[in-house]
Amino acid sequence: MFVPVNEPVVNEDDINAVVKTMRDGWISSEGPVVSEFESAFAEYCNRDYGISCTNGTHALVMALQALNLPKGSTVLCPALTIMSCAIAILEAGCIPSFVDVDKTTYNIDIDSLRDSIDEDTSALIVVHTYCHPCEMDEILELCNKRGIKIIEDAAEMHGQQYRGQMCGSFGDVSTFSFYPNKQITTGEGGMVLTDDTVIRDRLVKLRNLGFDNSRRFYHEEIGSNYRMTSLQASLGNSQLKRVSEIVARKRAIGNYYHANISLPDFVVKPPESTGYSENIYWVYPLVINHDDIDVRDVMSTLGQNGVGSRPFFYSLAHQPVFKGRGFKNKTGCKNALELSQKGFYIPSGLALTRKQQDFVIRILGDVIKNIIP
Repeated sequence: MFVPVNEPVVNEDDINAVVKTMRDGWISSEGPVVSEFESAFAEYCNRDYGISCTNGTHALVMALQALNLPKGSTVLCPALTIMSCAIAILEAGCIPSFVDVDKTTYNIDIDSLRDSIDEDTSALIVVHTYCHPCEMDEILELCNKRGIKIIEDAAEMHGQQYRGQMCGSFGDVSTFSFYPNKQITTGEGGMVLTDDTVIRDRLVKLRNLGFDNSRRFYHEEIGSNYRMTSLQASLGNSQLKRVSEIVARKRAIGNYYHANISLPDFVVKPPESTGYSENIYWVYPLVINHDDIDVRDVMSTLGQNGVGSRPFFYSLAHQPVFKGRGFKNKTGCKNALELSQKGFYIPSGLALTRKQQDFVIRILGDVIKNIIP
């Protein structure tokens, strides 16, 4: 037996929805299906407008470009996140500034955020990472006082709430990914949400080669082809109808691990709880809490015994590609680096069975027991 890290579930309703779209003759981005998905997803997240696109990276690129940030200004983002955030900042002609994260939630550390803001700061990408949303009240208060734009990256948080408010409903714009490891998938695909009509109109242009909204093949700015197909949107529409069921399944998987994995805290630390959200368990993360245990050895041994795993994001502040480029890292981002070096996650895909979970729990326990110095 080999248990993969993350598998999506596509059911008969999903298949039928895609087939129906094909039979109706809608394959490209034309037709009603894409706009139906955009409207339904925006409504689900309590936003006014949704603009779909090719993937979560391009959603971030479009979002930053649509905000018309001053060229050369600084955009803050957490150090513990995917490279897409830094790429989007650079595509917008801005300079990344990396903010450290909290060691227990893996999200933005408020003190590090406060210390990272300077006179050049124009925006912040808020990323909800792995399990819980960021502490949005403090972030919003801090950024609103300084006139800092907020891009909420909720790629991993379909269906999650912060103090009863849907993730994806905060900030000037919010972004989602529909990659296969997300709660809702379209294979590839992304979405930008906003309540601002000016931003919405600019996003529509940016997505479609910069076409003028009223005059085809007439361009006043450069855009790109970030269009989602009708086939992708039909799959997204179908999955959105059962998103509550999907989120409940994710939580059931995580809660079962939490109740049944028994490892000493001095060796491995499981995800912690917060007072403002219920853990959504997009993944089930673990952090090695022992200086003499190498997470790479743990992951390698798990793999040899039939259990897939993945490392945490590697700290953007310490990526070799950024060395010598003058990007900002005012607080050192030590927590992000430590989590990068010690964090990993185990299988939690929607197709995971209880038998597979029991297998993962047993193998994990044996591996850790045998590897403790």
